[in-house]
Amino acid sequence: MTRHHLFDADGMAPASGFSYGAISSSARLLHIAGLTGHRADGTIDEDIGEQYSRACLSVAKVIQEAGGEPDDLVSMTIFTPVIEECRSHLKEIWGALPRGVRQALPADGFVWDQRVV
Repeated sequence: MTRHHLFDADGMAPASGFSYGAISSSARLLHIAGLTGHRADGTIDEDIGEQYSRACLSVAKVIQEAGGEPDDLVSMTIFTPVIEECRSHLKEIWGALPRGVRQALPADGFVWDQRVV
């Protein structure tokens, strides 16, 4: 049993074996699970730009469910095995993201991790 508040945001794919958000019991600190670009019904769009946008909007949704706003986001790391494809869509999706999400992203919107397969 945990003393932390674990929760899932409405309108997202069901979480299985994890929670989308966890608020620390000792401080007002939110930890967000790794989010993907899945729709609420569990399906995923083939377009990587749509997946990226949906994942970022899901982060904002979890923050709001926890009582915060996207502007409260301090940092965010995005891992992707298709960095160039994602970068090619960055401009078209950037404007759709909440301001706080945009501010928390690295300058080019991505952190590349060789371990992602």
